[in-house]
Amino acid sequence: MLLSMFSGIVIVTVFLAFLMYGQFDHSTSVSEMFWKFILLDLIVIMMITWPILLVTKRLTKKIIEPINQFTFNGEQEIYHELSPFIKKISQQKEQIHLQLESLANRSATIEAITTSMKEGLIVVNEEGSVVIANKSAMDFLGVSSIEPGQNMLEVARNIEIHQCIKASLEGISSNIEINLASRVINFFFSPAPSVGTVILMVDITEKFQAETMRREFSANVSHELKTPLTTISGYAEMLETDMVQAENIGPFAGKIRSESVRLIHLIEDIIRLSQLDEENPLDAITTFDFAELIEEVIHQITFKADQALVTIEQNLASSKITANRQLIFDMVYNLLGNAIKYNKVDGSIRIRLLEEEKQVKLMISDTGIGIPEEHLDRVFERFYRIDSSRSKKTGGTGLGLSIVKHIVQYHKGTVEIESRENVGTTITVRLPVCFD
Repeated sequence: MLLSMFSGIVIVTVFLAFLMYGQFDHSTSVSEMFWKFILLDLIVIMMITWPILLVTKRLTKKIIEPINQFTFNGEQEIYHELSPFIKKISQQKEQIHLQLESLANRSATIEAITTSMKEGLIVVNEEGSVVIANKSAMDFLGVSSIEPGQNMLEVARNIEIHQCIKASLEGISSNIEINLASRVINFFFSPAPSVGTVILMVDITEKFQAETMRREFSANVSHELKTPLTTISGYAEMLETDMVQAENIGPFAGKIRSESVRLIHLIEDIIRLSQLDEENPLDAITTFDFAELIEEVIHQITFKADQALVTIEQNLASSKITANRQLIFDMVYNLLGNAIKYNKVDGSIRIRLLEEEKQVKLMISDTGIGIPEEHLDRVFERFYRIDSSRSKKTGGTGLGLSIVKHIVQYHKGTVEIESRENVGTTITVRLPVCFD
């Protein structure tokens, strides 16, 4: 284009020079002729350049327009000269698209996994900044959000955590247990080459509590077994060495017998709790009338109520349930037994059974000594006694309500207790009609 423009300017200039040549005479100096030709050239250049620029702009736009509108979808055709480049670019575009799609799928998969994890997960880079953190990690650490790039010092202000992170960045794996907001969290620190370190948080609160309960249970069992055995051993030794007068042999034997009975009851309760803990009760699941079972329990326990001068009132709606009959029998027997043991003379017990929305509701109320409010949260614990001297006097093992709670939980039900000291206690049990 520039060559054409230059050629045009030269031709026009020469043509005009011939036309103007006759206007010059011999008196005209070379300098005058030079400047006249320069002026002439400028005029010619302006006359030729302007239309050429306009034409060039339009032609260029027309040539470039198909390239600008090209979408690399393989269906358009443009200049043959550009076909190799377009083909190469289209291949690279497709490859990049597949790579981006693969990365997006991988990112979505990783996000889905980390989001659904109950365990907390945090990845920290070599500078100590967070790369990724899931929702569980935020919950464990008690923060509303953890942003990528945030320093771990801002996220967790715990010296042990930061010491373990530092060790992990140096290639040393470790794990620690930390109490966070009434929960026990196990932190695992694993080195991740070229990334930093990976922190995995596992909630072991239930395991920790179970271990604590197991230790307490073992200690309590040892204590509870030792007391009657010591009594039996002491009385037996006195009888063996003839240290007891003839008239006292009967009372001594009676004491040994009562302590033996208490020991047997304690062992039976411990065995039953062990069976419930394993969720493998010996009795089969059957369908039966709950009201008939309660009447059977009342019939067996009436003599104890009569001895304690306690009356039993009942209002039972016939309700068929599918459950472990023996366990349900034990549950009702324990509840009625406690209502009798801890009642007052001339007291009463009221039993109500009704059915509501695929559940049966059993309410046992007594007019007994009641339970102080500060003890209500712990009465279902194993071996927990409000008044240990009264419990031993009545033959209680401290496991009755714990067994009731386990039986109810085994049948996926709920148990609630309401009580006022010196007024009475009401225990409400809700069980599903059908046990799955």
